[in-house]
Amino acid sequence: MLISTNLELCEDLQSKAHVDEIINGSSVNCTTKYFHGQIPNFGYSTSTYWAKFSISNESKNSLFFLEYAFPSMQNVELFEYDGDHFKSRLLGKNFPFFDRPLFSHNFIFPLNILSKTKKTFIMRTKTLGAVQIPLFVHTPESLIKKAQIESIS
Repeated sequence: MLISTNLELCEDLQSKAHVDEIINGSSVNCTTKYFHGQIPNFGYSTSTYWAKFSISNESKNSLFFLEYAFPSMQNVELFEYDGDHFKSRLLGKNFPFFDRPLFSHNFIFPLNILSKTKKTFIMRTKTLGAVQIPLFVHTPESLIKKAQIESIS
């Protein structure tokens, strides 16, 4: 499921914002925009982009996968907010492929979202080139099906 059509985005021109400022909406270093529509595409940029979003789990399953489907990004950092602090995971083309939690050309983050709950995430992206933010949430089954389709096409 495509989720990048409904994001709170922040362009950080000087890469000075901190994740606490993003979650609270208090950053003076960012220009906040609400994005509704297609996949965000900022063209060539040296800015850091922050995306804030929540995922609701209405199913009985708790395992999901967040896919950042733009493999040319140099740094993609996901912050998982639990109400008290953040857990951070960093992927990107500047990091070893075999350090990824799932071996894919895209960046895939396993997520644990308890049934009937909602979790907030912050993503920080930085690259020297084109910037897009195509985010998809998958169940284990839908991720396997996607991988199978990609392998034969």
